[in-house]
Amino acid sequence: MTLLALVLSQVSLCPSGWEPLSSPGCFKRGTNAGVVVYLHGMMAPNEKAFTRELGFVAPAATKAGMTVVALRGTPGLCDWAAEYKDWWCWPTVKTREAETMAIVGRIGEAVTEVETRLERTLPAPLVVGYSNGGYFTSLLMEPERLAVTGFVVLHGGLVTGVTVEERPKPTLLIAAEGDTIQRPAMETFRAALEQKKWSPAYVLRKKEHPLELEDFEHVMAFARRLTWRERPRAGVTAP
Repeated sequence: MTLLALVLSQVSLCPSGWEPLSSPGCFKRGTNAGVVVYLHGMMAPNEKAFTRELGFVAPAATKAGMTVVALRGTPGLCDWAAEYKDWWCWPTVKTREAETMAIVGRIGEAVTEVETRLERTLPAPLVVGYSNGGYFTSLLMEPERLAVTGFVVLHGGLVTGVTVEERPKPTLLIAAEGDTIQRPAMETFRAALEQKKWSPAYVLRKKEHPLELEDFEHVMAFARRLTWRERPRAGVTAP
């Protein structure tokens, strides 16, 4: 399959205002410094579900003028129940090292592709993960995995066994008052980061686990406050 055919095959995945990528996913153009890489929650294999989730991202991204790369997960990674075996998901255990590094490669390739399309250099991304994507984002906090500007985890948690270095990155954690499962996980996550001398910003909003437009207002406000520096050109792994 040619690159053009591959990109065209992703068109139906991308809602209005988003452009298809060669890797399953979409991007939204922005004019301000920085790039957000968004990793969705566990998702039934339905393009309408992906489109709906990007609908929560788009208004705040447009208002902030922020470029956003939204990748689609991989089937087979929500393997704890047969009913989820075909769902689009991200790795959430350390034993999924090969899959984790494959996605690290996808992130780097997607950011490079967007640079080419925008005809400008982008800095290391702010990685934002929701729920299942949030747990995967915590895997990327381990040293040497991915050069990033910062992290945001929405309604997720810290993967068991992840060791973060005492060289903190700007981090935002977003939890929901009525989320009886993930709110405690987020509070434990916050404590674990603080123990390693990280000082994560923490937002506790109303309602429950499902995404709200408010979540991405917090994400984009956080992104606008960051100091964006040029991305390392030797690859995506941190020096």
